Amino acid sequence: MTSKRRQRGVTPVELAIGVAAITLVAAGGAFFFSSTRAQEDSDRAVTSAQRVLSAAEEWQGTEGARGCPTLSQLQHEHFLSQEAPVEDPWGNRFKIQCSAEDVQVRSAGPDRKTGTADDVSVPNARVRS
Repeated sequence: MTSKRRQRGVTPVELAIGVAAITLVAAGGAFFFSSTRAQEDSDRAVTSAQRVLSAAEEWQGTEGARGCPTLSQLQHEHFLSQEAPVEDPWGNRFKIQCSAEDVQVRSAGPDRKTGTADDVSVPNARVRS
């Protein structure tokens, strides 16, 4: 006598549990990736802004320099290379602001609105409003 094994299909409950598990794993991965990506973008913005700040401070230290340099001027006068990023990771050009005391390089951050909590500013790496 041969024993016949009865094959059964996947029940709707088993299917729902499987889909739920896959969805949770995918959502967790997406959350982890997006938060890691956001931090990498923020770090990249700070690093690029620091390069611009160094170039602007070097420019101000040259003889005859007055006022505040522009990004284009820093590149044209070779204080900043043509390949140096002059935009933040979100596609906005950095802004250089000069006062009698210091130079700041700013980015509006991922929301592209100035004066909000996600703005990036160097030398103060993060500006909170």
